[in-house]
Amino acid sequence: MRVSTSESESSSHAHIYFTNHTFSQLDPSFISSYISGKQAIGCYSEAFHPADLEQLIGPFRTSPLGLVLKPHTDTFQMIQDMSYHWDDPSVSSVNYGINLDSFSTAWGTFNDTAVLILSLPAGCLVATFNVSAAYRLTPIQPDQQQHLCVFWDGMIYVGQAVMFRLSSSAGVFGSIGDMLVAIYKNGSSNRLMISL
Repeated sequence: MRVSTSESESSSHAHIYFTNHTFSQLDPSFISSYISGKQAIGCYSEAFHPADLEQLIGPFRTSPLGLVLKPHTDTFQMIQDMSYHWDDPSVSSVNYGINLDSFSTAWGTFNDTAVLILSLPAGCLVATFNVSAAYRLTPIQPDQQQHLCVFWDGMIYVGQAVMFRLSSSAGVFGSIGDMLVAIYKNGSSNRLMISL
């Protein structure tokens, strides 16, 4: 799935990798385990030494990692800060280079989806699924992966699936929702599954 339309990103001629946020050190073993788990399901590549990766794919960039507590829990969540570097005009963030107009959806907003569900005839079945699982199942085109790397413990991991905090992710995932809307509008079945 294409996640970026930025010409400035593709014209980059040097690797860029940032030191992770200081709050990534709240629990380094959590990040190591998280990366290992995502590698196991194909979301991240194997670990590469920066020089070796540059030999394989050319210039690449990373976005800093950090940890935040999930609301009302003592469980961490790893973030990949796709909007960094926000205070240096000479180094734009991955998100800055994405034209959101290229990632619009036919289904609109989640409020539009609620209206759609409420308009269904009696007897229809609707199911919801955890959207985070769907994000991590949507692959990124190989020619875009060099913009979605992470730097951890001296090694680089290449992102291979759509991730949260990438500004185009909702639009990329929305294309799946568009398919479901098309089925609803063009089908005669009284069963519809909408993924939220």
